[in-house]
Amino acid sequence: MDKDTRNRYSNGASSTFFSSQNSSMTTKKLVIKNLKTSALTLPPDYFDKIWPLLKQALEAILNGKNSPTNEEQLYRHIDHLCTTTTTNETNTSSPSLLYENLKIVLDDHIQTLRPPLLSDVNDSCDYLRLLNSIWNDHIVRSILIRQLFIVLDRTYVLHAAIPSIWELNQDLFRCYVMQNSTISNRCISGLLKLIEQERRGETIDRSLMKSLIRMLIDLHVSFIKQIVTHLEMKRNNNLYKKDFEPSFLQSTEELYHNEGRQLIQTLELSQYLSHVERRLNEEQLRVKTYIDQSTKVQLIHIVENNLITNHIKQMLSKNFDALIDDNRFTSVALMYDLFLRIGPNGIQDLREAFGNYIKVHGRALVIDVDKDDKMVDELLEFKEKLDCFLHECFHNNEKFSNTLKDSFEYFINQRVNKPAELIAKAVDARLRTGNKEATEEELEKILDKLLILFRFIHGKDVFEAFYKKDLAKRLLVGKSASVDAEKSMLLKLKQG
Repeated sequence: MDKDTRNRYSNGASSTFFSSQNSSMTTKKLVIKNLKTSALTLPPDYFDKIWPLLKQALEAILNGKNSPTNEEQLYRHIDHLCTTTTTNETNTSSPSLLYENLKIVLDDHIQTLRPPLLSDVNDSCDYLRLLNSIWNDHIVRSILIRQLFIVLDRTYVLHAAIPSIWELNQDLFRCYVMQNSTISNRCISGLLKLIEQERRGETIDRSLMKSLIRMLIDLHVSFIKQIVTHLEMKRNNNLYKKDFEPSFLQSTEELYHNEGRQLIQTLELSQYLSHVERRLNEEQLRVKTYIDQSTKVQLIHIVENNLITNHIKQMLSKNFDALIDDNRFTSVALMYDLFLRIGPNGIQDLREAFGNYIKVHGRALVIDVDKDDKMVDELLEFKEKLDCFLHECFHNNEKFSNTLKDSFEYFINQRVNKPAELIAKAVDARLRTGNKEATEEELEKILDKLLILFRFIHGKDVFEAFYKKDLAKRLLVGKSASVDAEKSMLLKLKQG
């Protein structure tokens, strides 16, 4: 477990284990004057005499009780064992003996944590609470033990390249508790069940989820070092990655695969789009609250793939035209944003659908001979509507802008010459009565819009012929509404 992880747990743990042993301990400080460890040699039986005291304190911590020996004495004994020369019959160093005996006590204790988790606890949430309680107690006691044996950690353990006391505690918990298949399976299935409930809209204990998922991430063999040509190697067998994440992603895949197939058939398009957005937001929040960040990319990809990618064709064929007909800007903008998430293919399909809409609906405006008197006004309204979608929904995407232009040019030329004639007559009508019906500024804007239509038509010579004839009549009979507007129009026509 890394330093940041230890600090996270340490911030929530109390070191008051020894504070109640002696009331004077609240004001006394551990001060060792003129300590010269090199001048001391401990007797051969020092460890044998001191270990029972240390073991008693250790067992008190593990059982949540107070140590009968005060803190200063315990620290002094451990310091002597770790920093002072001593000999014994087996020629084993005192720090080594201390570490091995500590390991035996921890080993025996952690094995006692397993039976309660193998008992009959029917409710999965109650089982997760029990596991979380045992885990949190274990963490607090691990911190206290590490504090007590800090000198051992910083001397012998550091130089021997063996698991620190903290890491030893976590590795033993992992070995005896979480590597038990019954316990790990119940933990994983319980977590998945809570996630399933939350996805159905139920309220769950997110703090419990976060704590246990953090446990799965932190419980790994984190400090097995091998020195090979001066390289330090670490083995990391993360329970979260090995056990939880594959099951979580598989259940997510199954959920959204089935949900996408069902809802694309039953919901209106706008409803389906809103549902997809909500699901994406839910999964992103899930990552923020308790799922590990490393899972985010795979998780979001599963949602996008099953709710968007797999149903692009169906979404576009299911009332997409109706969204534009009804000016559903919010829904179309959402569709664009969702399709943008899955890469260029989705946007390409949406762009083609937009282009097809323009061609079909625009052509209907042009070829209806019974509505020739309304054609130009309807074309202006249609162009303005499409520009709004381009700006508000497609963020002025250049490719969508080109699609709009190409599609508009396609349909407006489906009826040869007539649109050019009608646009020229519309210009004549505005210039004859423009200032009576609109201000100079408004007239300029109307003429600019008509010029945009003019640029789409292929029969520009037809437009030019009608425009020149109408211009001559206006000037001849003095019917021009504005000389400035006439000059401006001529200049813009020359500029193309």
